[in-house]
Amino acid sequence: MKTEDGRIVIGRDQCISEIKGYVKPKWIGVDLTGDEIERIRCCGCMSAPYLPAVNYEQARKTMEKYSDDIIDYIRENDEECGEFIKIPSDILWDEIPSYLLSYAVETWVHRFKVKDDE
Repeated sequence: MKTEDGRIVIGRDQCISEIKGYVKPKWIGVDLTGDEIERIRCCGCMSAPYLPAVNYEQARKTMEKYSDDIIDYIRENDEECGEFIKIPSDILWDEIPSYLLSYAVETWVHRFKVKDDE
């Protein structure tokens, strides 16, 4: 089911894999619940529900494998990005994969509307 603005409706305890007809991007390596999606949307990846973006080694491996897909996703889905993704000046080289993966995941979670349990 989708909202009027095209977002996918997911229950708090529902996993993404349970949404019929939806295939998550390959670079989203874990099956998140609606509650985890809501926490990422509110607090970002650093709130810990998406550890692959927070752990530098996991983020580096994900970027090695899917960097083109991740960069393309950010460019296509973040209106403010434009052709170049702005990297904050205080980010160290080792932190760039984590920054970019977090950016992509935090952009991706806005595709969902988490419904409250009734």
